[in-house]
Amino acid sequence: MLIISNVQYERGARVKANFRQFFAYDCEVVSQKNGARLPDMETLAGIWARHLTAGQAKIQISNDEATLAIGDIRHDPATQTLTILIRHSDKAAAESVYSDLDAGTFTPHPKAATEGGETGIHLIISLMQERDAPNRYACVLEKAAGLDLWMVRRLLNRVIHNEYDSDPNFFTYDSPIGQRDRAGNLKRDRCLPRLEFEGRPSATLARDVDEGKLSSVKLIRSLQRTAVGGSSFLHKEEATIRVSIDHGSIPRNTFAEIKRALQRESSEYPEAKIGFKLPNSRKTVSVKLDSRNGNPLSEMYIKSFDVTNIFPPLAYSSQSIVNRLASEGVRILIAERST
Repeated sequence: MLIISNVQYERGARVKANFRQFFAYDCEVVSQKNGARLPDMETLAGIWARHLTAGQAKIQISNDEATLAIGDIRHDPATQTLTILIRHSDKAAAESVYSDLDAGTFTPHPKAATEGGETGIHLIISLMQERDAPNRYACVLEKAAGLDLWMVRRLLNRVIHNEYDSDPNFFTYDSPIGQRDRAGNLKRDRCLPRLEFEGRPSATLARDVDEGKLSSVKLIRSLQRTAVGGSSFLHKEEATIRVSIDHGSIPRNTFAEIKRALQRESSEYPEAKIGFKLPNSRKTVSVKLDSRNGNPLSEMYIKSFDVTNIFPPLAYSSQSIVNRLASEGVRILIAERST
């Protein structure tokens, strides 16, 4: 049933009832506060579960035309995994229609004024930190058109933020530098944690760069947002350095050497973009990378897994976790994580 995919996902492709894809990511718990003591994934799982029970694990997006929500959540101590069903209901979505062109049938499915077209996906996160990587957890995310990783991140982080706002004693810890109040008690510090996701690169990325033709390398860093020439609507946000390429000196292991070079520049330029012509093709593509490790920041080259021949067939969404699909995601995750 499981196939490691080396084929890039086709955007906008219609979801098939007996087929799904999972993409592999690292999920990191971070905070803007230096030295913060961050909650583990077990703690965050409890927050999401409580807000789901209270009917508060949802947000409005797209000018209130759509709703993102945690639909179901399952903690499995045996596998040390957390499975979350993410649901997206979009009132602006067109109504579904089914037909049999040979028989001449045409069956529209009208929706009520308050209803939206729904899509659901499963996110499976390890509850064990990755080996030698504090606060970092392996995860896999089901792919569906119209519901992406950044929407999932936005929802989960919003629920964390709501918990931070509603409970002043949550996410607190003793001062790491030993500061004390006037009574001699250790002061309590506080942080607002959030999730960041990073795609795990597929083997296809290094192969395509090594066997293709490198066409461009750009180093990228963010700028403080300032007006351009005093304009009220034009602002500086990003600086890009174009790198020249000596095609006569490109090494055989091109991608590995690019990664090493980017890592050395990562403190000043945390992102990069490389362009290359695909091997045995006229097509040229560009990929944005994290300079620290060379991991892709766009979905094109993120490691993916196909789940095929699913039976019974799946719908676009569900009110609860779909065991026959989620169990496949758990198996993928267990094989991917390093603990």
